[in-house]
Amino acid sequence: MKLIEEWRQAWRYTSVWASGAGIGILTAWNMMPIAVRDRVPDLIEALVGGAIWGIVILARVVAQPKAQEKINAAK
Repeated sequence: MKLIEEWRQAWRYTSVWASGAGIGILTAWNMMPIAVRDRVPDLIEALVGGAIWGIVILARVVAQPKAQEKINAAK
């Protein structure tokens, strides 16, 4: 495995922030009491998971010029 050249600055990317937010949401979901989780329809659960995945993918493929400028300046 070979890391990307600017791996130390990867935290600046929106996709990394979106992934972190997704982990936080899923962690909060798993910490909820089962009685609360049972009140949420399965479709909503699937839609939220799919939305998080879609946001991460979209954030990764969209150009992020401000983040890239800061990464280039840090080199």
